[in-house]
Amino acid sequence: MLDPKNEDVYNLWGDAEINLKNPNAAIKDYTLAIGLNTKNPASYIKRGMVKINQNDKAGACTDFNSAAALGSKAGKDAVVKYCK
Repeated sequence: MLDPKNEDVYNLWGDAEINLKNPNAAIKDYTLAIGLNTKNPASYIKRGMVKINQNDKAGACTDFNSAAALGSKAGKDAVVKYCK
């Protein structure tokens, strides 16, 4: 049985929603993952990439900056690439 309190489950569901071309559902899943663990930069980066693809640069950059603040190199790289 899947543990509804495990952020990895929601990250995987978000990934599945991306593959199914359901970006809004993916954002909801990544947001749930962040709610369960605010210290996982991968969740912020994944949600930020969906927002970039939806032309929500401000929202994406907020997520990328959150990941960067947690020490994520990928988050810092995304800030440089998308937020300048």
